[in-house]
Amino acid sequence: MAVALLIGFLMLLTLGEGNEDVLRSLEAGQYDERSIDTAKRALLQNSVGISKLADAFASQIGTQQKPASSSSYPFFPPIQISKDKNYVNSCLGYTSTGKRENERREFVKTANRDYIFVLDTSGSILGSEFTLAKEAIASLTEAFCPNTFGSEITNGGTKQVAMVVFGTRVTKVMSFEDSLKGLRAVQEKIMAVKHRREGATSTATALNYVREAILGQGSSRINDPKVSTDVIIITDGRCNVDCKDLAKEADAIRAMGQGVNVFAVGVAAARECELDIISGKVPKSSFGLNGMKYFKDLAESVVEKARSMPNKCV
Repeated sequence: MAVALLIGFLMLLTLGEGNEDVLRSLEAGQYDERSIDTAKRALLQNSVGISKLADAFASQIGTQQKPASSSSYPFFPPIQISKDKNYVNSCLGYTSTGKRENERREFVKTANRDYIFVLDTSGSILGSEFTLAKEAIASLTEAFCPNTFGSEITNGGTKQVAMVVFGTRVTKVMSFEDSLKGLRAVQEKIMAVKHRREGATSTATALNYVREAILGQGSSRINDPKVSTDVIIITDGRCNVDCKDLAKEADAIRAMGQGVNVFAVGVAAARECELDIISGKVPKSSFGLNGMKYFKDLAESVVEKARSMPNKCV
């Protein structure tokens, strides 16, 4: 399933000798697996590419950045075959009633924010890559605004962080209440998670768990208009259990409130179409990386950007 990376940014990169035809194909709107894969490698193995991707990631999820012009975003844009009513069927083998074709919405950003990280722990992700993912998430919990952990609503803003991992099973790593103990406790919990390498990838079940057990309970501030909630799924994009419910579950999370944003970070063999299904094809909400190493590089770039900001966060 071919989904183009943003062509404007690809123009800034050198794809390498012998790949001029690939660039011309992308510019002409001719997308195939070879051109997409080549472009992704050129983009995401390039330090400039990681920096640009970090800008996009921080701008969309953070509170202090204004989004750059669209030509600065190396993300997976809305799918080129969005008029195809069988798009979801062609990706995952089922027909969806979800809003897969024309959904457009603005990201909601407030001073008070809740973050939920949803990390794939299936067998297709190596132990070393899982460690890199944990390190990246731990860094982002510090870099994302606001700086203060708390459940009260303030003008300066407070944040809460929750985390779940999923493979065959879905397990809560940290609740919003746990994060109120502060940054150090949050990062220690993240780094203590063991990689299970389970055989299945139950992404739809994980989203259902987030909706019912995280957003629907405890100190979730889902219904407060002064709070925005970011759900960030990190996966290799290969759902293989209850995938018929993936679009429905992702849509159900977004339907919980206008302040809910769903992001998909795909690594390695992630299917771009599956990331689009998770994110609802909302522009600038899907990010593709060739491996967890690049996710960690992205997180480190976001941290560097945060340190340069007046509030030391993004």
